[in-house]
Amino acid sequence: MENDVRTIDKLTNGVNKTFDDSNMWLAPYKNTRSNAGVTGKEFENREPNFVCFIFDKPVALSAVKIWNYSKTASRGVKEFELLVDDK
Repeated sequence: MENDVRTIDKLTNGVNKTFDDSNMWLAPYKNTRSNAGVTGKEFENREPNFVCFIFDKPVALSAVKIWNYSKTASRGVKEFELLVDDK
């Protein structure tokens, strides 16, 4: 992923509905080459990816919009968890 344009800075660049790689971000699974065909112990031993936003002061959020990876249907998040105030 060294030369991949799908970097984490795209998460907050304001461009949301897109098929353009230059406005997407991608994080690989740790400990696996890809999600396709991963089964058994290798699947169980995957480490999850984390995205964490830390604000300097309290912030009121009225909504959180999540767009999944939209370029290839077989990729993207299958499960996610959203924690607010560590709850």
